[in-house]
Amino acid sequence: MNIDEIRKVSLVEFLNQLGYQPTGRDSKGLWFYAPYRSERKPSFHVNPRKGVWFDFGSGAGGDIFTLAENCVTPPTSSDRRSSSPKK
Repeated sequence: MNIDEIRKVSLVEFLNQLGYQPTGRDSKGLWFYAPYRSERKPSFHVNPRKGVWFDFGSGAGGDIFTLAENCVTPPTSSDRRSSSPKK
């Protein structure tokens, strides 16, 4: 798989493959429990149309690459600014 093929991977499908299912939806996307930390209430939002995610509990966000990286190495507070999706 090359970078362009990876970029086309659905964030929702990636999370499903990790065993995470959406807990709800809104007009912009789906809510999940964060795949890299424990939480009581789902605060991990995926916007499938834009291909981005944002974790309201940690302040981290990004694309398929940052999600895969964070699943291996969870984000720290110093990573928040650099991994936030562009608005």
